[in-house]
Amino acid sequence: MIVFKCQSTKIKVLKSSSKNNQSTKIKGSYEK
Repeated sequence: MIVFKCQSTKIKVLKSSSKNNQSTKIKGSYEK
């Protein structure tokens, strides 16, 4: 359950970081 919550938060952060293309790219790579 905690892991799932962490994932949800990560997705939210990723969407929030949509402005930073580089940051989003790095985060997307890390998530995958």
